[in-house]
Amino acid sequence: MLSRCSFPKCTTFTIGGLCVEHDTAPRPVYTRGRPFPPVFQPVLLLRPQLAPIPVRAAQPLRPR
Repeated sequence: MLSRCSFPKCTTFTIGGLCVEHDTAPRPVYTRGRPFPPVFQPVLLLRPQLAPIPVRAAQPLRPR
């Protein structure tokens, strides 16, 4: 059932008590810290860089 947001002076229709703008999402509390550290570098920069290998032209096959 639709109703108005219960925040003062907000006229947005919502299904719950508050609209998306005024509803605060619960922040998870990790007792021993975050499970994984945040990644700051793109995945492409984490790949090892290989040295270029000189390529020789293919030689024709010799008959036996």
